[in-house]
Amino acid sequence: MSKKALSTVATRHQVFLERLKTQTSAEFTSILPNLEKAIRDVLFELQIDTLNDLSRRQLLKLLSDLRTAQLQYVNKAKETLLGSLRGLAKYEVGFEARSLDAAIRAAGERWGINELSAKEAFAAVSEKPLSATGSLLEPFIDTWGQRHVAGVEAAVQRAWAEGRTIQQLTTEIRGTKKMNFRDGLMASSRRNAEAIARTSVQHVAQASRSALWEANDDIVEGVQFVATLDSKTTQQCRSLDGKVFPLDSGPRPPLHINCRSTTIPKLPKELDFLDKGATRSSSEGYVDAKQTYYNWLQDQPASFQDEALGADRAKLFRDGGLSAEEFSSLNLDRNFQPLTLDQMAKLEPEAFKNAGLDDYLSPSD
Repeated sequence: MSKKALSTVATRHQVFLERLKTQTSAEFTSILPNLEKAIRDVLFELQIDTLNDLSRRQLLKLLSDLRTAQLQYVNKAKETLLGSLRGLAKYEVGFEARSLDAAIRAAGERWGINELSAKEAFAAVSEKPLSATGSLLEPFIDTWGQRHVAGVEAAVQRAWAEGRTIQQLTTEIRGTKKMNFRDGLMASSRRNAEAIARTSVQHVAQASRSALWEANDDIVEGVQFVATLDSKTTQQCRSLDGKVFPLDSGPRPPLHINCRSTTIPKLPKELDFLDKGATRSSSEGYVDAKQTYYNWLQDQPASFQDEALGADRAKLFRDGGLSAEEFSSLNLDRNFQPLTLDQMAKLEPEAFKNAGLDDYLSPSD
């Protein structure tokens, strides 16, 4: 590794992870056509016209048969995803160990790197709750199958209560050709599955690397939050961008479903020179790694600022008289949760007056 070092390597590594998320979500959702067919096969075996031809007892058997038919594919998808995530955990701790070792060698230092086995890495990943939901990895993945099966059961019970036909029920599940099948339960399940897969990849990558850093706390002194520099980044992530937290505490990606933020390790001050000339990616190309989200946003057109922040928040950003750092801090509470504009106005009424956003101010302000 050259002297452009960890910040450049880590942010470019996130580009690789985004591609991996697409691949992993495609693998996870590849069972959906078979899952849909399994549902239709069970329904058409009934040989009835309307669902209310079934007795209550027959309805319960139908729900049980549907659950059994679906779970074989749901469980297969889960095991496929977990297998990919185990491989990712192994890769990530190896990648991070190599990155740290290369940085140290470039500095002429002789610290030793404590490596983690693939088993240790995945154990650490599995034991650390996702920041996005508070759940552990495997239960988080399970939520997709549970929601899907529950959705099908609810559709069947509504159809039974309303006397709908098998064809009407299958249309609700599959969707309509007119909408290119985007309006069916299966399309909703696909979107949920993709979100589960992408968020799981981000969690495993982050938790694996964090475990490696914690095993090398004589070298790694803290963790810096790095958001994606584009208009899609959430209020929470863009406001945390550039902030440094202790190695064993502070917010970590994924902070929300489909989070794209990452972190980089902070090394001892004597290694600061390694970041000279480091860059990070943005929607406008590579920029200086020291630029935070709001520093970078200041150089973007007003139309882009409006798209990224929303019109009123962007006006406050431009005209409120706050520095980029002050604006960043104003967006989150002490627990790093997003504040509304009304809440922000109570904290900085003068900034809102400067920006002409008087509608957010109470008469006493």
